[in-house]
Amino acid sequence: MKPLSLLFAVALCVAASQGFAQNQVLRIVSPGEDAVIQTDINSPIENYAAQELQRAIKLMTGTELQIRPSSETIAGAKIIIGIPSTNTRIATNTSLGLGLGGEERIAIEKEGFILFLAGNTPRAALYATYTYLQDYLGARWYWPDPTGEYMPQLDSIVHSTAFTFTHVPHLDVRSVAMTGQRSTSTAAGMDLTDLWMARNRLNWISDRSNTTTTVLADRRKKGFLLRRAGHNISAPNEVITTTMLQGADSVLAAMNANGIRLKNGTVSLPEHVCWSNPRVQELMGAMLADWWDEAPFPDVIHFYPADNARYCQCQPCKNMTVNPSDISTRWQIMADSLVKKAGRIAGNDKKYWTYAYWHYQGSAQYTAAMDFIPYALDLANYRTLLSDTLSTKHGQTHNHINSWLASGRDIGIRGYEFIIFKTPMFAPTVSWMADQIKWLTKKGMRGYLSEILYYGAPNSNEPEQKWWNCSRMSLYTAAKTMWDTAVNADSLVLDWCTKVYGPARFDLNGYYWDMDSAWMNGVKGPEVLKGFNKTPRRHIDSFLTANLFHKSYKRFADGLQRIDTSSALDAAAKTRIETQILLEREMLDNWLDTFQVAKGRGSRYRLSIMARTTTGGLITQLPSFETSFGNNSIYPTTVDAGWMEDSLHLQIHTAEQNLITEGTFTRNDGPTFNQGLEIYIQPDTTKPNFYRLRIRPEGSFVDAKTYSGLIYDSSWNMSCVVKTVRNSSNELVYKVQIPLAALGLAGVEGKEFRMAIRRKASNAAITGWPENNSNYAGLFSLVKFVGNPEVDNSVVGSGAQGLPPAASLQNVNANSKAPKQGLK
Repeated sequence: MKPLSLLFAVALCVAASQGFAQNQVLRIVSPGEDAVIQTDINSPIENYAAQELQRAIKLMTGTELQIRPSSETIAGAKIIIGIPSTNTRIATNTSLGLGLGGEERIAIEKEGFILFLAGNTPRAALYATYTYLQDYLGARWYWPDPTGEYMPQLDSIVHSTAFTFTHVPHLDVRSVAMTGQRSTSTAAGMDLTDLWMARNRLNWISDRSNTTTTVLADRRKKGFLLRRAGHNISAPNEVITTTMLQGADSVLAAMNANGIRLKNGTVSLPEHVCWSNPRVQELMGAMLADWWDEAPFPDVIHFYPADNARYCQCQPCKNMTVNPSDISTRWQIMADSLVKKAGRIAGNDKKYWTYAYWHYQGSAQYTAAMDFIPYALDLANYRTLLSDTLSTKHGQTHNHINSWLASGRDIGIRGYEFIIFKTPMFAPTVSWMADQIKWLTKKGMRGYLSEILYYGAPNSNEPEQKWWNCSRMSLYTAAKTMWDTAVNADSLVLDWCTKVYGPARFDLNGYYWDMDSAWMNGVKGPEVLKGFNKTPRRHIDSFLTANLFHKSYKRFADGLQRIDTSSALDAAAKTRIETQILLEREMLDNWLDTFQVAKGRGSRYRLSIMARTTTGGLITQLPSFETSFGNNSIYPTTVDAGWMEDSLHLQIHTAEQNLITEGTFTRNDGPTFNQGLEIYIQPDTTKPNFYRLRIRPEGSFVDAKTYSGLIYDSSWNMSCVVKTVRNSSNELVYKVQIPLAALGLAGVEGKEFRMAIRRKASNAAITGWPENNSNYAGLFSLVKFVGNPEVDNSVVGSGAQGLPPAASLQNVNANSKAPKQGLK
């Protein structure tokens, strides 16, 4: 045995001398051998990084790796998470390059049987861990919810060759300015947002004075730097209250142009204070100083005035600057005074931020002791690339930013791209966002943060009407490009579509870039869209067209069909993908509803059908049929509708020239469908399934079901009744009775579903209601049952002789679960 052992030892020495140690196979998870995670378990951030790595690898492989203290001597494969100052193996490994500086410099290296996930600080070590999980193993956290987490399923994790990767994030300040107060009802959404931000390596988060130490500690272990932020130099607040603004202290309030002090501020809508008043400066400076004592957690106090332009107009305030309208310089003087009174000492760790905001965006003529000044981007155009410095559509933004940079300040961007509209609306700003981050980094700006409500807000809204969902791909783009501006927008979107939509990836990828192109180019060229809380309806004409809606809904239908027919997906995977495609479609539905209202055609796409009694007639008349150009046919079509507890009733007058059959129709596949009627019903507006009834004038019909409108199953039988009768003018009229149970519909007041009818007439253009679409349920009308077939005795009449059409075209409940539909 000794000669064999000696021979092996020699061979090992020779191999090592040839770099074999660098190329030894590192088995993280492998049959019979798993690595151990080692870290400083007494460091909250490093220990959290180890737990996140352990969790992710278990989700990927089913194997839970052990976490052991870095002080232990462990043989075999190991993952070392840590920093040079506390870990000797990391400190002595010069190839990691951590001695080059930078708080958030990371290093990932495979050396023999060791994987190093290291950084200059514990926060950087956490980011090294997340970078490894994302870039090497394929983990994704697209949005802040378990449904947004995508983990590959791996049999093993093995690294055969050596590698070293180092990186310093391209922006120092990376954040989303999450708004909203923490409460019992909002805590879950805020915690999910925190988790998403940490996993996507955003490093700053804001807190308020009522944030508990437990929450702050939890944020600390996730690597966050904390800022106390708000419109806090205002009245009233915790220092200057409404009571203090009375009597002797009334001069603390801002004065308007009429010489009246503004004493009517509230907590939610505060007013400005008098910046030149020494008492104001003393009180506010003391407030800032107290915050360091009350909450020792913040790294920065970020302060700025009330959120309005009613600045104090008293003469001393005007005298603060040579030009009384130079609010920017006036505010910098005020801010500098507050910092000094708060006791800032050179070299200490107390740092202050403010904004170049509202009417004080221009570069100031006075230098305040600010560590960082984000520039509020409400003058920039969100539909022209910010890097287009020749564009006149960005107002004064470029001049302002250049002036601030020339002054030597550390500045960044404070954006509004996630709250452009006053209601949650999908805005395809991925290319705009990626361009913005790259541009500001190239300009030498230090950071970025933009406002949005926490994930899931508003809590009462449906998913397609929540702020985060409507901006989720752009938010993800912001996080990725802040970390590394080399990331390409096209690859980001394709990566998202591949992992989220699977076989439908190219359909959804195409949809997104269709929308992006329409957003950036506009119907008549790029539109100017600045600021925030804009009315969506006012911007629809320059963004969306009927053709783009048709193209988009076809992409959704094609994608859904691919999912339904895929043999590579199990039922759970299909449901997961389908849910996300439908969410995208429903967010487009919000624009579609806005489009129809703007065109004055909303009533075609939202209809109430009155109930009929056992003795009454049909009194709801559908809007007239139209061609794809919005014109009536040479053969008019009128439809009366009603419902009972068990059935939907339609009476259709077509004036068909070659209608030869009178009586009850038979069900069969029959000849090729060249002319006649098609009735489409989608019972559940949250699912892509719908049903079609084709009626041929020669006396036959066929019913079928479909998943998304591309492939129909005609073996399905809804057991409907179709017949024709002669009216008083001796014209044949179709009468159709469709059993609701066969569709899974309930005959109850308030029930909603989607429906459309299409007509092919001989020698005439195809017409329909709400239009001549056939395959895309997103373009059907949203229908609601109203009245009661048992007790509403007023529902009588005979077809068109009943109530006038306008009386039946009632709007459905705006708070309906069903997405709103329609299109011309």
